[in-house]
Amino acid sequence: MPGYGIPLYKVRLTNRSARRGKSGGFRAIYHAMDEHTILFLHLYSKSDKPDVEASDIWHLLRNLG
Repeated sequence: MPGYGIPLYKVRLTNRSARRGKSGGFRAIYHAMDEHTILFLHLYSKSDKPDVEASDIWHLLRNLG
């Protein structure tokens, strides 16, 4: 995810109970701290929330430490 200055990624995950595949499934946002450490930040359902706001991501990043 560009614009944050750190390796931040958003991936699509299938929600098998919704039967919509990846596009209607879950989104996971994570930070790759180094080649061995991944920090999970947020998981949300695409059907509940179309997208996560940049301000929410910044809030999560500020509260890491």
